[in-house]
Amino acid sequence: MKRAVRGKSELVLTGLELVQKLAVLVPPRRFHGVRFHGVFAPNAKLRKVVVPEKPKAAPPVDDAAKLPPRAPLVNTYRIDWASLLKRVFAVDVLKCTRCEGRLRVLAVVDEPGAVKRVLEHVGLPAVPIDIAPARGPPQPELFDVA
Repeated sequence: MKRAVRGKSELVLTGLELVQKLAVLVPPRRFHGVRFHGVFAPNAKLRKVVVPEKPKAAPPVDDAAKLPPRAPLVNTYRIDWASLLKRVFAVDVLKCTRCEGRLRVLAVVDEPGAVKRVLEHVGLPAVPIDIAPARGPPQPELFDVA
């Protein structure tokens, strides 16, 4: 403990006691973890000045033929791997190197045996490379200049 409380400098708990102390810190389900104060509070008088208004709904149209075609729904919560690679490394992995057209994913191979056969067929190594063991921290005597 940071400082002694009632003469004790450490706290010894059983497994059940530790879980009981930690369970109190877990918020209930569907409980907002973010609270807004000041002008961002829900009932603040100045909130409408700071927070943009919600877009107004379009008036209802009687004739379905007058409606413009709907854009496909985009899930902004998850971004596909190709978009992430394009965003981070500025590489479009779905662009064909020969015809400049768009590629599409035909299948996902995740079974080890199938992955090995595919890699061997295209002439790539199918055996994982050896990973070097982790190094320890640098020794202080290596950095002494005096």
